[in-house]
Amino acid sequence: MTEDVRPLAEARPFIIVAALGAIAVSIVVALLFRDPGMPAHVNQDYMRVAGKVLRAELPLADAQALTAALRDRFSQPVTVPALADLQYELEGGAISELGGRPAAVAIFHSDRRDLLVWHAYEGQVSELPSTPDVRDQDGRRYYVHRKTTNTLVFWQDGPVVACITSSLPSEQVFEIALKAAAQ
Repeated sequence: MTEDVRPLAEARPFIIVAALGAIAVSIVVALLFRDPGMPAHVNQDYMRVAGKVLRAELPLADAQALTAALRDRFSQPVTVPALADLQYELEGGAISELGGRPAAVAIFHSDRRDLLVWHAYEGQVSELPSTPDVRDQDGRRYYVHRKTTNTLVFWQDGPVVACITSSLPSEQVFEIALKAAAQ
């Protein structure tokens, strides 16, 4: 009587599938621990303001008074923009953290309750991820990033990077940033 011999499965397909799985898991783990970049941190902070998780610790409606109060709490000199002539009322400011860096924050609302947030943090615009929307105006370079429905406009202001963020149309956010940077 002859015994039926079952053919053995070839190992190569299993090894290939296991190797591809290990590569995929490695990529996912690497992406989980990668810093998403300052635009993502600023956008997240903007969303914290919109959700009323981050509130004005310094409820000062005057830009000069808030500037003075932030100088006592922030390591670099900053100038909070006065945007009343653009119909944006200053609600106040706070100190926040962006990607492990302290940041000064000012919160503005229009009479239609449009939210506008100004950030300043110690750094260089050269640290920002690349964007196809870089604009030169009045001797200054602006870096326009878009995250979900928000527009973020960054510029260098001495030792700090400043940014205006809003869900308003991009060109309107850029015009507000020009006004803020000129102060």
